[in-house]
Amino acid sequence: MHWALGGPAAPFFRFPALDHSPEMVKYLGERNIAIFSADMDSLDFRIRKPDQVIASVMNKLKKNGKGIVLMHDFQRGTAEAAPELLRQLKASGYKVVFLKAKTQLATLPDYDQMINERREAADAQRPPDLERGAYDRVKRIE
Repeated sequence: MHWALGGPAAPFFRFPALDHSPEMVKYLGERNIAIFSADMDSLDFRIRKPDQVIASVMNKLKKNGKGIVLMHDFQRGTAEAAPELLRQLKASGYKVVFLKAKTQLATLPDYDQMINERREAADAQRPPDLERGAYDRVKRIE
């Protein structure tokens, strides 16, 4: 992740589909990586209309009182709902919390070495007159 992001990553993780095994929970704990889950699902992957996403979230929050709401920022309806949802949350007395890590995620030397070796091998195959993205696009076309 460090290489892909171009810098340090926060030590936060959410399991896809909120599905986790005891072994993975243990591993992340050993790496000092915080695991985030959700108290309620907005169901925004099924609900496509912004007003319905807002209603889903607000109804669940009213029922539960508080909690972490699972939403997907790549869903168009969710992105379009966000400004109004934030207004309604504020008007209803809820707070959106920004989390900032106290420390950055420590990389693993063995994986760092593997990534660097693969990058060097790929760079050695790349013609010097093509920038990385252009070469990658040409290779896919061939």
